[in-house]
Amino acid sequence: MQPVVPFRINDDWTVLTRTIFRFVSLPQADPVLGVSPAGLPAVLGFDQKNQAGLSDVSPTAFLVPNLGSDWTVGLGASIVFPTGDGTVDSGKVSAGPAFLAFYHRGPWIVGARMRNIWSFAGDPERDDVNTLVVRGLLRYQLNRSWYLISSPIITSDWTQPEGKGWIVPVGGGLGYSFRLGGQPMQVSLEGYYNAVKPQFAGEELLGDWTIRTQWQVLFPN
Repeated sequence: MQPVVPFRINDDWTVLTRTIFRFVSLPQADPVLGVSPAGLPAVLGFDQKNQAGLSDVSPTAFLVPNLGSDWTVGLGASIVFPTGDGTVDSGKVSAGPAFLAFYHRGPWIVGARMRNIWSFAGDPERDDVNTLVVRGLLRYQLNRSWYLISSPIITSDWTQPEGKGWIVPVGGGLGYSFRLGGQPMQVSLEGYYNAVKPQFAGEELLGDWTIRTQWQVLFPN
């Protein structure tokens, strides 16, 4: 859930806030240890379970000047609070700068939103956080209702050695704008091939494909 709320200061400046609430379902499998028929210690199976709940909450605020109808540019800051029970969140309080820039002309919207956060508090036994997140946007409005969209989420975990912490997806999808009871909404379905994936000990830690569906409820001024 990602509410985006603008607060107009005056004719020249707006504060744009965006808060991410992550609800995570994380499958886990703990080994069940025992003795083999030969009398040797062995893994007899796995105890499979699922952890679910609210993960990190991440508010971001941008100071956005009025540059006219073609450009939206903002500079701000982002902070991350761990709110889960330790299994579905980072366990760290993190913060860092954030930036956005979008160009809109005719049927096109092109731009990106990015941030880099560093951990400075939290559970000392959890891994430190130093993460870059870049979410690009390329959108083309086909007609009044349908649009093409590519909005890959590119991330880099700078704590990983030799650039092994990158995730670079490539792809896009289709969106549809409509009204339900007079309320404007948008839905979209996108598919991305993970061209670059993080690695640990030579093993890739992510599947080849990511599927994203999104539902937006719009409250235009």
